[in-house]
Amino acid sequence: MALRRKFAWAWILWVVAFGVIEYIAIKNDGVGEGNFTLSHYARRLAKSSWIFRVFITILLAWLPGHFDLARSFALSVIGQVINIF
Repeated sequence: MALRRKFAWAWILWVVAFGVIEYIAIKNDGVGEGNFTLSHYARRLAKSSWIFRVFITILLAWLPGHFDLARSFALSVIGQVINIF
């Protein structure tokens, strides 16, 4: 149980960190070169790299299966998060 609690906190921290980084990037979007958000980098890579497009296609094909297999684990993590608070 303790390991699940640690993973729950790790996911919470990851989501918060991503949100903070994206928020700062959006706020600074017009400063200097701009285009600091993840979506801007992804679009830039998609335009210039066919390998990136193939990778994204494979990732998007794999993701639904991953979500289905991880559903029970995710539900247990959510339960642990609720128990933390």
